[in-house]
Amino acid sequence: MKEQYRIHFKKFFEKNKNIISEDKQNDFINFDGNPQTFRIVSFLESIKDTHGLNLTYSTLATSMKYPVNSCTGNKKTNKSDQDIRYKKFGYFKSEEEFAKKVLTETGLLDSNNNIYRHPLAFLLEAADDIAYSIGDIEDGVKKGIFTITDILNEIKDDIGKDRLEKINKSIKESYIEENAIIYLRVNIQEKMIEDVVQEFMKHYNDIMNGNYKYELLLESESKNLREKLKNILDKLILSDHRIIQTEISGGKALTFLTTLFLNEFSKEEFAKCVFIKLKYSENKIDIQNNSYKLISKSYKKLYETKLKDIMDNKGFSDFKEEIYYYSFLLITDYISGMTDSYCINLYRKLNSIDIY
Repeated sequence: MKEQYRIHFKKFFEKNKNIISEDKQNDFINFDGNPQTFRIVSFLESIKDTHGLNLTYSTLATSMKYPVNSCTGNKKTNKSDQDIRYKKFGYFKSEEEFAKKVLTETGLLDSNNNIYRHPLAFLLEAADDIAYSIGDIEDGVKKGIFTITDILNEIKDDIGKDRLEKINKSIKESYIEENAIIYLRVNIQEKMIEDVVQEFMKHYNDIMNGNYKYELLLESESKNLREKLKNILDKLILSDHRIIQTEISGGKALTFLTTLFLNEFSKEEFAKCVFIKLKYSENKIDIQNNSYKLISKSYKKLYETKLKDIMDNKGFSDFKEEIYYYSFLLITDYISGMTDSYCINLYRKLNSIDIY
């Protein structure tokens, strides 16, 4: 999804260069799940207020794997220049003020603007990578795309002799293939977790002092194992026609919906309607735009509340950039929150055709 987003927004901003500032454009051109997650937990998942799940600062700081914005992050460097803090970015411009407060309160942003990663973010990143590395492979075995033997042949040199014997023994004792793949998954995860913990303890002082720059899993003894699992996963994606079909149909739906909302929400007429409602009519009238009506009420309420909070006494010409920016965020909020099936079904309904 993020690649589709990046392509669409990049093309859009090439044609509409001055609609919002470049630093705001970067949020969309470099769209990623990490800042969207921070936006969800700190703002979108709200019930009584606009503070999201009301998580503690330390929890939020841990979830912010890349403690920088979209202009500072996304640095493509070689191994010697690698600094994990800047690999991607952790928050949008819309959450920057709050993100910096989180970092300051947890001691990760000092008075000299030095930024550090929360120590637990290293473990969260590794846990996420470990789960992803093996989860879809288990699904591939269940679908019959490859066998447990195929996987073992690929990773036998990296799993360790004792663990390999343990896995083979468990598989032989299992009469059900579903149980065998569970044994395999658990043992692979145990190996990777142990190696990550060892790497964390080995560099504990550097991590706690903010001097460690790398991904734990990729520096651990499970580095090659992780790469081989990734290769198996790539084969799964390339060989399964169901996955390919879903990606193609999902791409069509995403292209259509993103284009639809961008075309509507970038019109000055729409921005004026939003401005008039916020400044003069409050909740007495609705914004008369069919595309806007598709958005869930909870997202629209947060969108309008946020704009009203930052509006002050600005006129339309001084405020329209903010309307456009938060309107584009509304698009990403709505579409990124869709399941695959919801996205495709909405595409079908709006076009009155079968997607395939």
